[in-house]
Amino acid sequence: MIIHPRLTKFSSAYAKGSLAQRFATADKINNKIFGNVVKLYHDKKNTYPAKIIEQCYNFCLPERKTVVLQPMTVYNSEDYCGGVDFLSKMNMYVGFAIELPVTKSDKLHVKTIPTLIHESTHVLDFFLNPKFLKNDVKFNEIKNSDKFWNIYHEYFYESFGKTLDEILNNARTNTKNALKEMNPKDRMIFLNFIRYSLQMEQRAYKQDSVYANALKKIGKPFDKDDLPDYSKIMHAKEKIQLVEKILADEIKKQRKSLKVTLIDKIKHIFARKSNTNV
Repeated sequence: MIIHPRLTKFSSAYAKGSLAQRFATADKINNKIFGNVVKLYHDKKNTYPAKIIEQCYNFCLPERKTVVLQPMTVYNSEDYCGGVDFLSKMNMYVGFAIELPVTKSDKLHVKTIPTLIHESTHVLDFFLNPKFLKNDVKFNEIKNSDKFWNIYHEYFYESFGKTLDEILNNARTNTKNALKEMNPKDRMIFLNFIRYSLQMEQRAYKQDSVYANALKKIGKPFDKDDLPDYSKIMHAKEKIQLVEKILADEIKKQRKSLKVTLIDKIKHIFARKSNTNV
């Protein structure tokens, strides 16, 4: 699949500065989205028409992009989960779909708003950091990507209920075993996939907490599970540090290998010249 550069990223007027500055830009846009959504019409059941929220979401983006709200396949009134999918057309990525649970009458409950902001964080991070999307697409194209995605999901995204040392040791061991099955290029793609994914989840779960608490503060219904910062519960910070250490070691290892290969090539060239001069 090809990534359409204009449709999947913000212009340099917004996608600029350090990573922290880009994340801050995303947070400002999210705050605007939240402020506009909570002011929208809602009925006595505290639900909002999905189409109106979609229009509101796109109105708050600083540039015109394609972002649609897509109903979750199965709706559970007690499960306010969500997801993000790529929109494609003619073998090209052209936008994003935010998947959210809606009622049979195509409405979102107010408790879903933190989930909307959570998934919005992912979309905005993709718009503001093109390397995230590029690496994600490359990862999906490597051999056995499903197997390696499961390693990320089981040992980095999940893995709660154990001690931190056990979690990090399991993540380290399984990641290094996976790297043995890859060529140097795919190793870099895989490690960056883990790093970028964790960075985005760390931010998105913080946003969950921020806006669930914001709903609580203004007296609107909220999902109690969203109140704590789950990024701390999943040890996102420590896992990011771990994968960055593995990534640094891999870069060092590949540079050393490249240097040895280059020296061998130079020796081979000089050896050929010497034999030619004899």
